[in-house]
Amino acid sequence: MIALVLLFTLITGLLCLFLFLVRKYFYLRSGLKKFRKDLQTQDRKLAEAEENAQNNFELEKQLHSIINTRLLELEQKFPETVNGQKLPNSKTELLTKNFKNMFHTTLKLLKTEHSYYSNR
Repeated sequence: MIALVLLFTLITGLLCLFLFLVRKYFYLRSGLKKFRKDLQTQDRKLAEAEENAQNNFELEKQLHSIINTRLLELEQKFPETVNGQKLPNSKTELLTKNFKNMFHTTLKLLKTEHSYYSNR
């Protein structure tokens, strides 16, 4: 009779151990699935961020080329020298020169500001 009780307790203990191990197995398996899904979403986000960075870089190159083109056009329309000789300092020439300097500064600031915000 005692042997039967011991056998029953041993079987019950092994059954509890088996149930504990099976529960732990399924818990780890579901955690692994969640981890894989998190990795996939993180991978997708990194790919999108890289693609956005590429697009931003292309847009920045276009912006810089447009700004450089505008600065060259401005220099061609309002040159500081004609045939290597400086122009006389009349009021209109000073106004044009100051306007050009302000325009150069503004466009250069636009370049640096765009670079600053696109790299954040």
